[in-house]
Amino acid sequence: MSHVPHLRVLVIEDDPDTRENLCDILSLDGHEYDVAACAKDALAPRNWPAYHVILLDWRLPDASAETVLPRLRELAPEAAVIVSTGVGGVDQAVTALRHGAVDYIAKPVDADLLRASLKRVAEQQRLKEDKVRSEAAFRTLVEAAGSMIMILAPTGEIQYINPFGEQLTGYRAEELLHQSCIAALVADEFHAAAAECLEHVLTGNTERGYELPVVDRRGRLHWLLWNVQHLHEFAGEPAILAIGQDVTDRKTAEQKLLQSERLAAIGQAMAGLAHESRNALQRGQADLELLELLVEGNSEATALIRRLQRVQQELHRLYEEVRQYAAPIKLMLEPQSLEAVAQEAWELLAPSRGSRCAELLVVNGDGSNCCADRFQMLQVFRNLFENSLSASPDPARIVVTFERRPLGGSNWLCVTISDNGPGIPPHATDSVLEPFFTTKTRGTGLGLSIVRRIVEAHGGRMMLGTPQVGAELNIELPA
Repeated sequence: MSHVPHLRVLVIEDDPDTRENLCDILSLDGHEYDVAACAKDALAPRNWPAYHVILLDWRLPDASAETVLPRLRELAPEAAVIVSTGVGGVDQAVTALRHGAVDYIAKPVDADLLRASLKRVAEQQRLKEDKVRSEAAFRTLVEAAGSMIMILAPTGEIQYINPFGEQLTGYRAEELLHQSCIAALVADEFHAAAAECLEHVLTGNTERGYELPVVDRRGRLHWLLWNVQHLHEFAGEPAILAIGQDVTDRKTAEQKLLQSERLAAIGQAMAGLAHESRNALQRGQADLELLELLVEGNSEATALIRRLQRVQQELHRLYEEVRQYAAPIKLMLEPQSLEAVAQEAWELLAPSRGSRCAELLVVNGDGSNCCADRFQMLQVFRNLFENSLSASPDPARIVVTFERRPLGGSNWLCVTISDNGPGIPPHATDSVLEPFFTTKTRGTGLGLSIVRRIVEAHGGRMMLGTPQVGAELNIELPA
């Protein structure tokens, strides 16, 4: 006799001899059992989850299996019900199976047949327990994983997302379940690539090392390296398993390294250019000053000379702007009132504003203090104010708003600078913060890039706003 794991059995049998025979077989095989002689005794309160098997006589003194079976299935849904009867016939077997029985044994009960049936039940029970343990271990592993794990329906709807995914995206799982993964978590410009990846996986292929970012609740991109494969079954249906390792830090480091290499090249070029050009500019400036003395009294010649001098000054300013962009940023962090820094920057622009009708409005709701480099932040405000003044018609109105917000568990100072100018053209919104991009007829296109570098050096972020009128820039700094 092959070994069968011990089972807990409830024997429901009204015939004493049959009941005793069943109990002897169970006892010999090491199973535990309880007995009941009628339906009333069988359905009495007991520890129903403890039972693995219920041996049920088809005909009881006070009921039949046809009426008792549904109630037993409610009380012990995990127990396997085996029906026994002295009344032969296929009809009773079909009825028993239809009501949830797993097997049907004719009386007198054959010990070998009963043991074979119990062995099948024990094997099914073992497989079920193994599956539960496996799923529990898998869930523990998945929920503790340091990667974003999602299970998607073939349509791309999110069926599961692990805690790391919730933390990374800022969404709770219940907010994302049954939502389209692409619509909820992928930026518009990556929709086509994400859809192509899912289609490729649904044909049975596996994607490994697929680089695609997700967008968190605040609109920030997080770059992930994905392994995506097809699952034949999840909750009874085909699915897609997507595991993403966050490589944002690596991506950022690579971009910074590339940017540093570019800046180093610019710095070397500008150093050489400035060295070669400085003497020429100085000689040109000296000659223009001498020429201005020679043509004193000739207003037209004097005007032309001064135009040439302004051109030289502009050329020198452009050299300095590029050199400044290429230079490394070194911060001297001290507690600062950014409202005071903004007001100082506005005062420094008084000569260039001249007689223009322009005002600065500061809205300071709950403080503007943070740890910052005063000189660098002065440059930030000055560059932004210059941009707004050059773009806005009179009366020019620039509004600076300071607000503290809790973001990602930390306290941040959010600074918004807006104006009443024409705003940023739609075609330029994706490029306006990039180096050397400009919509002006003059300039290097480095002003906003310099501002962005300073803000990021402070551990902050700079983003374009979407106002109905004018332009808006949002700066977030650790408070």
